Amino acid sequence: MNTSTPRILFLAFLLVLLACTVSCDEIQDDIIEVGLLQIHPVQPVQTVPTLGEDSIQQTVWTILEASIQFPEISYDLALSGDCLFQQSYISLSTGSGECMLGAAVAVSPTPTTGVLTFTVEMDASRVQQVDISSGGDLDGDGVLNEDDNCPLVTNPGQETVVDVFEEEIGEACAFDTSGGVGDPVYFLDNELDEIPDIADNCPFHPNPTQENTPDPSLPAGLPSDGIGDACTESAAVSVSGQTTFSLDVDVDPYVQERRRMLLVLDFGSDLSGMSCNWVAGSCDLDPASIRSCVLNDRLSAASGCP
Repeated sequence: MNTSTPRILFLAFLLVLLACTVSCDEIQDDIIEVGLLQIHPVQPVQTVPTLGEDSIQQTVWTILEASIQFPEISYDLALSGDCLFQQSYISLSTGSGECMLGAAVAVSPTPTTGVLTFTVEMDASRVQQVDISSGGDLDGDGVLNEDDNCPLVTNPGQETVVDVFEEEIGEACAFDTSGGVGDPVYFLDNELDEIPDIADNCPFHPNPTQENTPDPSLPAGLPSDGIGDACTESAAVSVSGQTTFSLDVDVDPYVQERRRMLLVLDFGSDLSGMSCNWVAGSCDLDPASIRSCVLNDRLSAASGCP
């Protein structure tokens, strides 16, 4: 074997390695890894139930299927885990899993428009409301609902006390938590079950034992919805739709640094596109109210699309 052969082979190897390095860099510049792509439903703001005001106390979103479409190529999302997201008004934690796509997506480094196609289901829960509509007199004490300081308890005299928050409330529906020790400490207790409304999982329906059975349809370990068995109302909706999003690889620092993108599916902070019929147990959601966008960190994803 010629003594120069190993040297020639080594030089050839260096040239191949250099060529591969250059070409690989060029290829990597055009590929975004979406193995950590997260479809993140932004949950509606949950509220403490207020007498006479309709509000949702819990939502559970389940993503059934989704795909992303770039010019000339489409990718189905491989949904891993339970692909389920939960939030209740007593627990702001969300999720039993994330929705991920185990693939690399080739896109141009120039600004690109993508389309997200999805099918999702949502179960909403609330504390059952009581009809205290204007002009009525639910407790029959001769005081109209809108003027009654205890609309669920008969109190024609409308006597008042000052509660722990230094606000006047009806004496007939006030609960003294002092136990007779020292000055009275009053909390509003609309239905007189000796559980202050602020801590009551059924503030408009008597349930002194506060039973709250976990939903057997949900994975174990999810937080309680905070709604008592005595007053839970549920409604469901299934919706399919499409949204568009913009991706600028040259501008997005998260994509530039990690070659990954975070895609947010935003159902709206107030669910203004949804209406529920609690008696029928169903909701309608306008797909046009749903948006999607690419954000550069998980923290900003919690605020939804700008």
